[in-house]
Amino acid sequence: MIPLYRITKLKAEPHRADDFHDDIEAHPNASEAAVLLAQPTGQVEQLSHAKILGAAQSLSEKVQLGRNDRIGLVSSFSTAGSQAGFWAGIQSGAVSVVPAVKFEKEEVLNSLENEKVTVVLGEKSEIDELLANGLRERVPTVIHVVSVGKDLSFQVHN
Repeated sequence: MIPLYRITKLKAEPHRADDFHDDIEAHPNASEAAVLLAQPTGQVEQLSHAKILGAAQSLSEKVQLGRNDRIGLVSSFSTAGSQAGFWAGIQSGAVSVVPAVKFEKEEVLNSLENEKVTVVLGEKSEIDELLANGLRERVPTVIHVVSVGKDLSFQVHN
């Protein structure tokens, strides 16, 4: 696989505009192009860019994302689920909102409420915690809540 881009910097380090310049290795026609995602454990996961875009399309169709939607991405952007949610937003014209750099339920809930999100997307453990702490009551604009697995499978919580 040819990496499309790599996330190599630690989140604690400050970023500069040219930090990833040396990491970009792209070929526009490469069907094997991949996204390398840093995991909290320090391991790197490699997924094909086509798989992420396919999951984004499926997600967009399943929850019928549209231009009036606001997607709250509650997981770290380096997760496959957040990548799929971000691309689903781009494909559908929805706005993607990242409520917090680090998952802290009160901060995330406040941000989701302030941003009036209509779709909340994250890892299962984070979604379960938000639902248990009154997500639907605190954020009445939420229409869909979606948990995304590491394999890009997703579940819509109604």
